[in-house]
Amino acid sequence: MNQKLVKHGDELALVVDPALLVRLGINESSAFEVSVEQGVLQFRPVPREGVSEERLAELHDSISQRYAKTFRRLADES
Repeated sequence: MNQKLVKHGDELALVVDPALLVRLGINESSAFEVSVEQGVLQFRPVPREGVSEERLAELHDSISQRYAKTFRRLADES
């Protein structure tokens, strides 16, 4: 896919097809490492920091305890 740079204020911008962004999971808050290697401009997404498995387990336990009655009532209704 060939792209051209477009004027954006006093700078130039590369416009990326929205479908490609969705496919790659990239949005306006995504961060990138930009580098030049052997004359090639490269953009690499900075890995997002997620929630650790341990923290997810803690949150699950907390939510399960806090809403146990509600979960039981919902299960009985279905």
